[in-house]
Amino acid sequence: DRRLTLPALTPETQAKIHAIIPNASAISNPVDSGGGTDPRVEYCGSISQAILEDPNVDALLIVGFFGGYTMRYGPGVAAAENKVCTDLADLMHKHGKPVVVQSHYLDFKPESMDVLRKAGVPVQRHIEIAAQCLASAAAYQAARARIAAPAPAPAPPAGPGAREIIDACRREGRDLLEPEAQHLLKAYGIAVPEHQLMRTREDAQHAARIFGDVPLAVKVVSRDVLHKSDAGGVKLNVRGAAALGSAFDEIQRSVLARHPQARIQGMLVTPMAEAGTELIVGVTRDPQYGPVLMLGLGGVFVEVIRDVVFRSLPISDLDAQEMLNDLRYGQMLDGARGTEPVDRQMIADLLVNVSAFATAHPELVEIDLNPVIARGHDYSIVDARMILTDKE
Repeated sequence: DRRLTLPALTPETQAKIHAIIPNASAISNPVDSGGGTDPRVEYCGSISQAILEDPNVDALLIVGFFGGYTMRYGPGVAAAENKVCTDLADLMHKHGKPVVVQSHYLDFKPESMDVLRKAGVPVQRHIEIAAQCLASAAAYQAARARIAAPAPAPAPPAGPGAREIIDACRREGRDLLEPEAQHLLKAYGIAVPEHQLMRTREDAQHAARIFGDVPLAVKVVSRDVLHKSDAGGVKLNVRGAAALGSAFDEIQRSVLARHPQARIQGMLVTPMAEAGTELIVGVTRDPQYGPVLMLGLGGVFVEVIRDVVFRSLPISDLDAQEMLNDLRYGQMLDGARGTEPVDRQMIADLLVNVSAFATAHPELVEIDLNPVIARGHDYSIVDARMILTDKE
């Protein structure tokens, strides 16, 4: 629950440990040094050095019987145990990696633990507190990195046509339609799917020529329909002009049956998005924190999965990376059950671009990109919704 992970040790590190302790000992991570049954206290020092030299390792936690060698095996091992303690402190400073020791013998006040303390190595009796020491060290390092990171870039000027779209929506007293939202996103370097707007049924022929024989999604475009699927305003896997024309008619009938007064501007046609990991990216205006960016797993099922993180705007690339790392089920992005791993930097760039876009347009009180389907080095924004404040 402290969000600490046990990284895999490199084969080189495991080979070093194999050379120190018998092959029967566990050497993956955690490493079993045989401390409870073997009087060779120097094993702990050699193994610690190998682990701290591993590029996959950021910190070292030693737990169990360390500190009790002299009490268990007599004064003949005292000098060796104390030397390991001073060596641990030297290794900690040399590699710049925290070392924390949890010892069952701490209540007996052994000399070795006093050596560790004076050398600056934290010593704890309880494993929970020792783990929290490492978590606090990680949080401190993250805070230092955040302070040293470049500040978020200033918001860019409004993209081509963006101001005209927003002003037109204000005059008409409405929020942005999805094609307008996509135009704004594209103006700020955010990839949107290729699309065509069928204003009438007859536009099906033109859309079919544009996209060819690929499966298409058809969605209603209406200022009066907020949730398209609930209104029967979506048809999937549509192919060809005839099917597009039929989808136009069926969606129109379904939407008007549920919303008789709905003003329908047409149907948005886009290629079906390939399968991948579904995300939600959104911006809202919090009364206390101001504009806030949200990232969540699950797309349309985000309220079921409840794995979301937030940051105040504007954000930097470091903030975006932290948001990805803070997702409880973020390993889904790394390839789960045979799915293709997602390029995390690609998603971080998307978050930074959405931040810049939202900062440049404070009149947008809400931005909802849901779902965003990510796969490999590509993503698809399947649905984009933007809510204006101060509409005339």
